[in-house]
Amino acid sequence: MGSGEVNQIPFDQFQRYNNVKKIIDGLRNGNERYRILEVGANEHQNLERFLPIDKITYLDIQLPKELETNPKYILGDATQMTFEDNAYDIVVALDVYEHIPPEKRNKFIDELSRVSAHFFVITAPFYSEEVKESENRLNTLYASMFKENFIWLEEHAENGLPILSELVQYLEHSDNNFNIISHGNVDIWEKIMSMHFFAAQNPELIMYREKVDQFYNEHIFNCDYSDQSYRKIVIGSKSMTVNKISIGENKQVPLKELAKLQELENSFFELRAFFIKESTEKKLSEFKNDLQQFKIDIAKEKEKEKDKLQLYVNTGIGFSEEQSLAYHLENRNEGSFYFNLSEFNEVKSLRIDPSMFSGIFEIKKVKINNEFCDIKMKGNYVLDLRNETFVFENDDPFIEFSLDKSRKIEYLEFQCMPVKTSTLVSELKTLQNVADEYLTDLKLKNVINNSLEEQVSDSLLKNKSLTGQINNKENEITEKERFIKILEDTNKDLKTEIAKKEEEQRLLALKQTELTAELSGIYSSRSWKLVKRLKSLINK
Repeated sequence: MGSGEVNQIPFDQFQRYNNVKKIIDGLRNGNERYRILEVGANEHQNLERFLPIDKITYLDIQLPKELETNPKYILGDATQMTFEDNAYDIVVALDVYEHIPPEKRNKFIDELSRVSAHFFVITAPFYSEEVKESENRLNTLYASMFKENFIWLEEHAENGLPILSELVQYLEHSDNNFNIISHGNVDIWEKIMSMHFFAAQNPELIMYREKVDQFYNEHIFNCDYSDQSYRKIVIGSKSMTVNKISIGENKQVPLKELAKLQELENSFFELRAFFIKESTEKKLSEFKNDLQQFKIDIAKEKEKEKDKLQLYVNTGIGFSEEQSLAYHLENRNEGSFYFNLSEFNEVKSLRIDPSMFSGIFEIKKVKINNEFCDIKMKGNYVLDLRNETFVFENDDPFIEFSLDKSRKIEYLEFQCMPVKTSTLVSELKTLQNVADEYLTDLKLKNVINNSLEEQVSDSLLKNKSLTGQINNKENEITEKERFIKILEDTNKDLKTEIAKKEEEQRLLALKQTELTAELSGIYSSRSWKLVKRLKSLINK
């Protein structure tokens, strides 16, 4: 991660982690890689962002469930760690020391020293009147905003901050040599932390607060090694000389940077004032709108005292005021309405305006000429429940009844009542319950279908596997049949060759027999006998 990205983290975290980076890199030999343990670590793993080449392990006494299986994290108590001596090259504990119970702090230091082969680093706020008053003011600010104390500052106040002289005395009597560095002017720390609290109350300020953090990290951090610091950095080692380590000589922030920080703070609070004004104006506008709507509602309520239900009759020329009848509703709870329509010619359609105003109305038990009718309805309602209860969002509601054919109507009778919202809610809940039951059944069916699909899928996979095995066996059989055919052909050729050789041998045997007989004849002939005698005479 580049330094630009690291510079964007909150300044308070940057103070801790960047100082540790400077210490470790200052003692590093070339590209030497360290095994580092951070105790009391949290979830953000910031240390590895500053020390990317090192192998870092995190230990905490409590871990969220999602980190319990993370190999980088170990659940453990820093005052009684289970590691062997010198298990890590370096051990760091950043703003942890002040949260250790006072009676366990020496044991905590002993464990950091025991487990670290090279050195250990702790950062923490220590008691001073300036630090105590600064934390008290900040906690009061937080409590006034959020109606509760800031958890860490409250703990500091209850348990008391550690005393630096007590730690120094303990280190002097231990096997460790040590060094103490001050960093983070307490006034600057309080100033920027205040902006953090205001931004937490108003998230629209977070983006600008991040710019303030970045300005501190890039322009003030390296000059902020003030003796009047909020935080101390303690380096201890049983094997190295660390008392001459220096990571910052600048104890005075340049006036130019302080002026710029003040300018950023002014802009931050001007921006806050702008957002407060904008929010107030928005709330005032909403209040005015609500008041105006309230006046309109009151006016409507007064008009509703003059409300009426009106029936329009369409005899083929459309709906008109001339062809309409009205009931003036002195009592809105009137329910049954009767209209004599004998004066009208054949009626094509009817329209009922249940009121002059928006609302929820129940219209049912429609009778034409004393007969209940199944009539197709349409209107400007936004919701229809069971073709009886209708929700009208706008004034001048109406429902139109279309007849299957024009007819003479003597009279029309129906019930029309306003419905209370609570009644509608009850109806909707009933429908919701029915829908929920249907969805439950549907989900169950889906589960069954999914199970069946999985079984079918498994069967298809097994079938595919078996088919593959069968194909392999068939290929093996085909190959073996081909090989057998080759052997049979070879055997046939060999048999033919053997027969040929046997025939040749038989013919040779016959030939030999003939030659033997012929030779025997020669030997027994008179000529051969004369020859033999001549040979014997010649030899003499």
